[in-house]
Amino acid sequence: MKIYLASSWRNESYPSVLAALRTAGHNVYDFRAGNYRSDCHESHADYVRAPRSRAASKQFNAELAALDACYVCVLLLPCGRSAHLEAGYAAGRGKQVVVYPDAKPEFELMYRLTNGFVDSIPNLLTSLASPAGGVADADATYLMGMIASFPHLRERKAKPGALSSGEQ
Repeated sequence: MKIYLASSWRNESYPSVLAALRTAGHNVYDFRAGNYRSDCHESHADYVRAPRSRAASKQFNAELAALDACYVCVLLLPCGRSAHLEAGYAAGRGKQVVVYPDAKPEFELMYRLTNGFVDSIPNLLTSLASPAGGVADADATYLMGMIASFPHLRERKAKPGALSSGEQ
């Protein structure tokens, strides 16, 4: 299955998740392979010009093509703006999007645009191998299970039934 793994250069879990997905036989796009990193943001003008540079355009086109070709986008947290834009783009294009939170996830209302959450590499691989060929829809029961798994979410006093599969 073609998968787009959206995350951060600084995410220490990225290499192990990438390796696990590839070992399981998935075709996973690796944004790090392009080795593009912009370091030219000293002024507002630099910030505006940087995404239009030749190197940035090449990387952008590669990433956009990979997003268009993927069946599933995995948003591996923690990550920043770019990965969230990628996941949002994938969701808007009708792709399956699954969120893989870190140990201390923060509540984000717009994650309701995704198809669900996983809490481990084995659960990610299981969800990708489901008969539907993708991530199962998020429902209140599963989300409540996730909240039980992550104390920081539990502290926010999530209410049962806050999200049902019919409300997505």
